[in-house]
Amino acid sequence: MQVSRIVIALLLGVVFAWGGYRLYGAMLDDETKIRRLIEAQPAACNDASLRGLDGFHAEFRDRTLNLGRNDLQALLLYTFRTEREAGAGRLRVRVDVPPVDVVIDELDESEGTARVTFRVELFRGLDDEEREEWEVEVKADLERSDEDGWQFRRSEHRTLSGHRPRY
Repeated sequence: MQVSRIVIALLLGVVFAWGGYRLYGAMLDDETKIRRLIEAQPAACNDASLRGLDGFHAEFRDRTLNLGRNDLQALLLYTFRTEREAGAGRLRVRVDVPPVDVVIDELDESEGTARVTFRVELFRGLDDEEREEWEVEVKADLERSDEDGWQFRRSEHRTLSGHRPRY
């Protein structure tokens, strides 16, 4: 009998914690949600995870390279497979978006649209041998939906330094 009370208490604790987290997320303003979306992308990529693709609309298109969401997924899978260190399995590439460089150029909360500019840095190598390979400025249009929240809809970029990796 005592064990079942403990299990019920644990389940209730989990439910309340999850509900509190969802409520906290719902109370964040749109600008914070957009910044979190942008900052989550490099973390997912650096973890060799496709969860970052949740932030891309099904009809996403990068105008510079003419890549869609499915193309981006294929490129990430290829990178995760081919850019691993032998043995340890760490990725030899790392992506960074300096938070200070995220600028929300336009935000229309009533329409659920935004235009943002941010810098992306791609590094190659491990530990002391890491070097910046490519730095780009990204301009992106975002859309908000009730089901998926804020998502990237379109983007374009220009190279600031280095060169785009060839795959």
